[in-house]
Amino acid sequence: MKTLIELQDSGLAEYFYKLAERSQDIFWIKNAEYSRHLYISPAYELISGYSCQSLYDQPEQWTQTIYTEDRERMISEIQRRRQNPRFEDSHQASFRIVRPDQTIRWIEETAFPLFDSNQVCFGFAGIAKDITRDKQRIAELEEATRFFRFFCRKNSFSVLGA
Repeated sequence: MKTLIELQDSGLAEYFYKLAERSQDIFWIKNAEYSRHLYISPAYELISGYSCQSLYDQPEQWTQTIYTEDRERMISEIQRRRQNPRFEDSHQASFRIVRPDQTIRWIEETAFPLFDSNQVCFGFAGIAKDITRDKQRIAELEEATRFFRFFCRKNSFSVLGA
């Protein structure tokens, strides 16, 4: 596994940066204490409705945007990530955020610890994807299924032909 310095020396870091800057998903890097963003990709602005600079200036902004019912669970998840990071760790979580216009977005995030060449954790990185449309489609399918079952029961139809 290459270290960040080896990636920079090989030129791969520049390609990663270009990928992150153009992605529809949020790429982020935080320090080991999880208290400050070291990098946040431009997709943050499109998904969250807040500027990247506001997040650099106010690191607590990210957790404040998390929907109230999801916030405590996510703060606990972050604390678990920080407690004993291991090289092979990867964490996934789904949660909602509230944008400045009060619309709600569903986020699916994958995060993992970053280690230097001495195997010391120096931060965390992750990818956050807006899955709001997927959640809406699932809800629509579930509603259609409920309606279909109700219709079949009401009209004495059997879905399985029994």
